[in-house]
Amino acid sequence: MIWQIDHSQLPGYLKVSVEGKASLPEYQMLWAEIVDSKHWEPGTPILKDIRRREPLGPEGFQIVHGIAEILSGEQARIGESLVAIVANEDEGFRYGRVLEYAVRIRNSEVVIRTFGSEQSAIDWLSQNNQ
Repeated sequence: MIWQIDHSQLPGYLKVSVEGKASLPEYQMLWAEIVDSKHWEPGTPILKDIRRREPLGPEGFQIVHGIAEILSGEQARIGESLVAIVANEDEGFRYGRVLEYAVRIRNSEVVIRTFGSEQSAIDWLSQNNQ
């Protein structure tokens, strides 16, 4: 999996673009890089673009639940962040919804929503980050 973290939209939001074949260890590295960044503050909104990521396949639920564990386990460092996921296929929406519920049942303060367009995601982040 390859990712790119774009800080140019801060303080509005941090943009993360993901492409290629994803795995849980790579997502763990990605989240560590995000929260260890000098630009990161707990509660920073995130726009995560997964439109170029390959389908998760049979490991999808394991990956999603692992990400939920990361988000809940790093609660003090992540804070009440909004995460807008931009997806363009059914699988992206399906796993996005699973992630929304998985973080909620772990009592994480992170709020996740999945969108079909980048502009819709930006609008949601803007409306909820005031």
